[in-house]
Amino acid sequence: MKTKAEKRKWWNKLNAEQQNGFVAKNVEDKRLKRNIVMAKSMKRLNLKYDCKLCIHGLTESCIDKPKNGCLYFADETNKVFGPKAS
Repeated sequence: MKTKAEKRKWWNKLNAEQQNGFVAKNVEDKRLKRNIVMAKSMKRLNLKYDCKLCIHGLTESCIDKPKNGCLYFADETNKVFGPKAS
């Protein structure tokens, strides 16, 4: 594994376009990973929630746009669940 100094040196060698591409790829990878985790939990729990009721849907700030409900509206760890979609 690279040290922090090595990572910083590598990052500084990249031009702005390469840095933006790297960040965009990481953001997309994390979005896909969240959607996979969300889909598995929602399927396992046999749940589906209406994203329009979620705060991210209401403020139109959801970056994931999941097809089968919202991960943020179904918090299995804290046992906080929103109303089921009609």
